[in-house]
Amino acid sequence: MIHSKFASLLALSSILVGGGFSAAQAAPAAPVITSLSSISSDRSGYVEIKGTGFGTADGVALIGGLPAPIGTWQDTRIVAWVPEEAALGSSTVQVTTSTGQSSNSIALTVTARQVSGKAKWRFRQDGPYSKVRPVTAPDGTIYSVDAYSHLYALAPDGALKWVARGAGGGGVAVGPDGTAYAGSESSVKAYNPDGTLKWTFNQNPMALFFVGLSVGPDGNIYGVSTSGIGAFSLTPQGTLRWAVPEPYDARNPVIYGEIVFGPSGSKTQMYYYANSHVRAFGLDGKLAFTIDIAAQPVIGPEGNIHVPYGAYSPIDGRLTWVFSSPYPYNVSDTPDVGSNGIHYTVQNTVELFALSTNGTQIWHRTLKDVVRGPVVDPQNTQLIVGSVQTLDKPGYIISESAQDGHELWRLNLPAENGFNQASDTRARFTPDGLTAYMMTFTATGNNDTSASFLYALDTASTTTAQTLKSTKITIRAVNAGSSANANGKVTVQDNIGAPVAGATVDVTWTLPSGQTLAQTVATTSRGLAAFMATDIPGTYTLTVTNITKSGFTFDAANSVLTKSVRSR
Repeated sequence: MIHSKFASLLALSSILVGGGFSAAQAAPAAPVITSLSSISSDRSGYVEIKGTGFGTADGVALIGGLPAPIGTWQDTRIVAWVPEEAALGSSTVQVTTSTGQSSNSIALTVTARQVSGKAKWRFRQDGPYSKVRPVTAPDGTIYSVDAYSHLYALAPDGALKWVARGAGGGGVAVGPDGTAYAGSESSVKAYNPDGTLKWTFNQNPMALFFVGLSVGPDGNIYGVSTSGIGAFSLTPQGTLRWAVPEPYDARNPVIYGEIVFGPSGSKTQMYYYANSHVRAFGLDGKLAFTIDIAAQPVIGPEGNIHVPYGAYSPIDGRLTWVFSSPYPYNVSDTPDVGSNGIHYTVQNTVELFALSTNGTQIWHRTLKDVVRGPVVDPQNTQLIVGSVQTLDKPGYIISESAQDGHELWRLNLPAENGFNQASDTRARFTPDGLTAYMMTFTATGNNDTSASFLYALDTASTTTAQTLKSTKITIRAVNAGSSANANGKVTVQDNIGAPVAGATVDVTWTLPSGQTLAQTVATTSRGLAAFMATDIPGTYTLTVTNITKSGFTFDAANSVLTKSVRSR
């Protein structure tokens, strides 16, 4: 249901209860609001209204006297959002049922959306989670769906334009004319830019899993329904163009995936991952080939089909290169490929690699945080990654440099009602690279209390000062007759606590004899620089005088600079 129509329902307040009932009938009890989820909320902010007597048919929730968009309407619970036009400051919430009964009023303070660090804004959805990345229309409108089949349309400034209930939570796409599409196991629905329903395509038979939905470069709609109608294509008017079976193989269920497109010679192909394979189809529905691999494909600018540790030819599906990682292959996530052809992938949630167009390593960084698959911006300057759900640790969204993987900035996600947030999808950049959108969620173990959010991230500035510091000095000095041998180690880390390889460390030994000895050593891959000195028995002091590396500044003020030990 589209909630821009609620203005017409205000006439419900003029219904005369006495005129609609006989003497033997009793008027329904007036609804009562007992509580709100919060005493204040932003414009377009989430408000949960609890009480009794709301009825099961939609009425009107008034916030500041204005009809509010509705996500859920139940007899004891309503989910609504503050109208974007609501006046700031003190306001009220009131419910009018479908029979015209009005509730008591509850106070609510309406506030403006606030920028919080790198978060331009965030929007709370009604559903408990969303596995689907949001998409953007040519006019900048952001479309997202949740697990409760709501389709949301938001303006670039975070204002809720409209919400459609029952749209589908299995996929979202947008056409060049601004038409929004949402899919589920039973249907694909199209919505005009104003939120009115354009058409519905009913899938027969229903799918076991609705894998995904996308609009192709030809303007047609493409979807995949496992054990339903299979891989299929619709016209922009909702007419079935073709369908090819995609039976469930009971080996590797894919709950959600993305349909992607790329060149293959002079033609364009669609690719998807379902069951235990990746399939390539022409836009006319002819199967090109099948690759027996369980991975979401990403298409590079050269047309190759990229998976976490390799790439395949778009002509025949043959392997073109494979990357042999030095680490055990435990966990992988969807990779990404920049417009320059560089392949980025995360292994085991902490090993971030950049690979060349032939699969050779350009750089590698071990992250101190566990993250999902990276997404590179259109300018090839930064990678956005989100935290993996760990329950016991606060979540975060991080920007890593596309040049060497160092951290540019991070957004720490606040806990919600005692539960930590984590990323629910990979990021989606706007074409200009100035904003990225990402879904997050809280895993409470109960869909009634879990929450999902759409974050808009400010990705315009990607530069932060990189610093080096010595975080630890260890010395051991051992007597050997009339002399002593001293060994020292300096640990060097960057501003986010990651070890720095190839940094030049300058130190000075102060020896028991009173002499000084200057030494210079480069750090290993573990960020360690080792030094040695020999003199008479006594006290050895090791002092760091400087640490240098191109692109870094030595943070002496926050470094461990000296340590002494007496030989034994």
